[in-house]
Amino acid sequence: MNLVLTQEQQLIRDSVHDYLAGSYDFSAHFAQLDSKTALDAGRWNDMAQLGWLGINVSEGAGGIGGTAMDAWVVMEGLGASLCCEPVLSTAVLSAPLLETAAKNSAEAGKVLAQVLDGKTSVAFAHAESAWGTDFFDLDTVAEPLADGGYRISGKKTLVPGGAGAQWLIVPARIHGAANGDIGLFLVSGEASGLTRVGAPMLDGSWAADLVLDQVTVDVQAVLCLPEAGRGMLKQVMRRAISAQCAEAVGAMRAALAICKSYLLERRQFGKSLAEFQVLQHRYVDMCIAYERAYSMSLLAVDCVDAPTSESDLDLSRAKVVVGQAARKIGGDAIQVHGGMGMTYEYPIGHYYRKLLLCDVQFGSADEHLQSLMETSH
Repeated sequence: MNLVLTQEQQLIRDSVHDYLAGSYDFSAHFAQLDSKTALDAGRWNDMAQLGWLGINVSEGAGGIGGTAMDAWVVMEGLGASLCCEPVLSTAVLSAPLLETAAKNSAEAGKVLAQVLDGKTSVAFAHAESAWGTDFFDLDTVAEPLADGGYRISGKKTLVPGGAGAQWLIVPARIHGAANGDIGLFLVSGEASGLTRVGAPMLDGSWAADLVLDQVTVDVQAVLCLPEAGRGMLKQVMRRAISAQCAEAVGAMRAALAICKSYLLERRQFGKSLAEFQVLQHRYVDMCIAYERAYSMSLLAVDCVDAPTSESDLDLSRAKVVVGQAARKIGGDAIQVHGGMGMTYEYPIGHYYRKLLLCDVQFGSADEHLQSLMETSH
């Protein structure tokens, strides 16, 4: 585990910080919430030009050839700024998958090029339940057709970035496959038989519930051979957990900075709040929780870049520690601020919302802890 950023990663971090500081401060976040839009086209194009949407795409395919640690740097910065753009679903989950599929699918290559140009977004529609950590538990079914295409039927729940995505990647169980093969399919957001209902999430981002009623896709929409589907889905979900942990760590870092400033500036009984021992102890406990979460988020990166037989267990361990820290730091940050922390116009409550969402997406801390307990028996 490398705890020091490389020179290239420092440059990425600086570009993320500089751009978001100028273009996505808290007032911009507030405006995004009021607009109720799933994606800001101008900001999305800027992110493409900065290379963030191709962070995990090879240079030969038009990206910057970054690792999971490079993606960690981007997602950590986005979490610190409360950014709601669907970078995780498009750049971290979908774009690398499209690059792999583009070797055999012209359609996948076309969509990838549009993503890298900032002209489209893609959502990875994996979840069929609002809870659980078994990403292979799929009821959505893909029925093979004579021409090599498939007819897909099923439901997906709270798909991150799904409300405004022009394209969806849909995992589905292959009908009639005795060994439970899983296929990954590229579905247009305007496909016949597709119904989606947008849902605002806690942090202001937009997800969607999907219903696929005999949605037909051709052979170019098949992103992998069925026998390879499980392996590709596992890799996608590893990237998802790693990036979600990074986003949470960024939000925790920013929340701690806000708390520190408040404790130093706010005065009661003739002295700053930072001089009260009970608040000192609470803030130190928050910092300890952050450091543990930070370290475990880097372990999650290693599970993507250098997977081992323990990687899936380590990812669950990381999700547990990061999720617990997110709830503690978010909740204690509000307590430190008192009544001010509950006001909608003050940022700390919005960081709590972000942290709550980071905990529950891709399996909450409690669900991953339950999974670890069951694995140990």
